[in-house]
Amino acid sequence: MNFVLAKITCKKDLVKILSDDHIFPDFSYENLNFITYNYDYNLDDDTWFQIENLKNQDFCPKFLDNSNLFDSKMFSEIKKEEINIEKLKYLVSCTNDALFFQKITSSLLLKKKHLLTICGNGAKLCEPQDLLVIKDIPDAVYIIKDDKLIFRTLSSIQIYLKGLKICIEKLQILKYSNS
Repeated sequence: MNFVLAKITCKKDLVKILSDDHIFPDFSYENLNFITYNYDYNLDDDTWFQIENLKNQDFCPKFLDNSNLFDSKMFSEIKKEEINIEKLKYLVSCTNDALFFQKITSSLLLKKKHLLTICGNGAKLCEPQDLLVIKDIPDAVYIIKDDKLIFRTLSSIQIYLKGLKICIEKLQILKYSNS
């Protein structure tokens, strides 16, 4: 069960844009270290922040509450020609054990670029097209069996978790008022 969903500005729900694909095949969270989010903590390269029991949090995305989330047939599929690359907000790559998130920023969009591909048969110039760069490392990963979201920076996940910033700020105020 690999498929890719997209949040598009003009659409209310996530839509399926790819079937039988996973956009982060080389990324593994298995050997990473996790710590509960702490505003003051500077992460090491192999350490990620975590939010445990995500489904019980006020800021949990509604689509995670859907028991049919992992059935790709439950999502409407959008045709390639209907996708406006500039309206993509984020991608969710779904696998059997995790959801991988990537926020779309203007720096990841390549508009109407010529592409030169070089392979065993030589070089080929491709027609101008819109391209989206997929990063090597996702912004966040939701680990299904653990009901845990892992991430490196708070700013990269706020687009998926509405209300998260307010909850974090309240925790920071409580922390400093108790010290």
